[in-house]
Amino acid sequence: MLARVSALQPALVSQCKISSSEQTPLYGKKILVVDDNAFMRNLLSNLINTFGCQVQMVDSGMAALACIEDGNTFDIILMDWRMPDMDGLSTALKLKNIGDATPVMLVTGDESELARIEADLLGINIARFLNKPVSSAALLDAMVRVLDGTTTKQPQPVTPAPIHDLTGAHILLVDDNQFNREVGLELIEITGATVTTAEDGEQAVAAVANGSFDLVLMDIQMPVMDGYTAARIIRERWPNLPIIALTAHAMAEERARVLAGGMNDIVTKPIIPDTLYAVLASYLGGVSLGKSEGIAKSDMSLVTPAETLVTTEKISLSRMIH
Repeated sequence: MLARVSALQPALVSQCKISSSEQTPLYGKKILVVDDNAFMRNLLSNLINTFGCQVQMVDSGMAALACIEDGNTFDIILMDWRMPDMDGLSTALKLKNIGDATPVMLVTGDESELARIEADLLGINIARFLNKPVSSAALLDAMVRVLDGTTTKQPQPVTPAPIHDLTGAHILLVDDNQFNREVGLELIEITGATVTTAEDGEQAVAAVANGSFDLVLMDIQMPVMDGYTAARIIRERWPNLPIIALTAHAMAEERARVLAGGMNDIVTKPIIPDTLYAVLASYLGGVSLGKSEGIAKSDMSLVTPAETLVTTEKISLSRMIH
């Protein structure tokens, strides 16, 4: 259960004051601004105040979740992407999983395309992406468009992803592609597990030798030492450590080779979050944070991943394969 914030600091709450003659299409709308940077929080709040909105500010994703869980409702959540502890996409995913359908607008730096790809992989519908610096005109236009879109469409039912609480688990994520590592970290850290990364098989073997892990997620095609070689070395010394292969190939021959190479299971790339969480839960247990039932630690039976890849045209597959 998420920690609750019983009361927001008065300094972080701002109400607009605007005359009726200055009303905009956003007049009276309730906006939650989420940003760890005090200067940016106040800047965005001041801009939104000029639109005639009621603005409430919090300084973290956790505070935003607590605010929603305490029964507060908003027309839009305007949230920074890069925040410590829990970034904007992680917060948006948790909001989705608790059934909150408030439109989220994400403020990014110059990495809006990366944010879009990560949002697609996580299955999050971000209403708008805004690049910094945010101008008053761009912000007003985006907010009006978001509200127009949400008022003309029926809200879709929210189906939480089957995320499991893996707090206390230590996972080694091995992939030579930095983008893949960032996405993997994003997905796994939501479960509460601790993640250590390695960039090739040689680093993975060294990490296992010098650390303590509950599970290894191993990319297959890597320079220096590939996943098959690393898995074979690890399996010889640590026969009971679960090793899950990460590969873009879902063919039966690939699965057979993975299992013959000493690995326990396979997760295909691009990673489908539900599949990843099911496989992690089958080896690590955990209490469900979504709608699916948690798998007890005593039940170590294999949850077979979905065979069919679900992808989106927006995802550059070439970046996910190598």
